[in-house]
Amino acid sequence: MVDSIKDDAQLKKLQEVLQFLYQQYHYSPKALRELRMLAQALEEKVLKPTNLRGARWLPYIHKATKILCTSYAVFVAHFEDQISPERTPQPSAAVLGRAKNIRKYLKCHKNV
Repeated sequence: MVDSIKDDAQLKKLQEVLQFLYQQYHYSPKALRELRMLAQALEEKVLKPTNLRGARWLPYIHKATKILCTSYAVFVAHFEDQISPERTPQPSAAVLGRAKNIRKYLKCHKNV
C-alpha cells in the first residue's frame, strides 16, 4: 500500500490534503470552532479530521477519508468562507493561499 500511494500522484495528493485538514483543525482551535459553528448553521454533523500517522496507518487513512466524505460540504463551505472578501478580519496570506488550494482540490470534479 505504501508503494502504491507513493507511485500514484492522486493518492499522494489526497494523503497531503488529509494531513493538511488534520493540521488545520488540530493546531487552530479558532478554525475548529468556526467549522463546528458552520456545521451547526448548516444542520450537518462534522467530525474533527484525524491524523494519518499511527502504528496501523491504513485504518487511520480510512477514518480520515471517511470523515472527509461525510463532512465534505461543511469543509468546502468553511474554506469558501475563509477566502471570502467580505470576511473580517481577513486571514493571513498564508491561510488564504492554503484555503484556496484546498478548496480548489475539494471542488475539482476529478478528485471528487
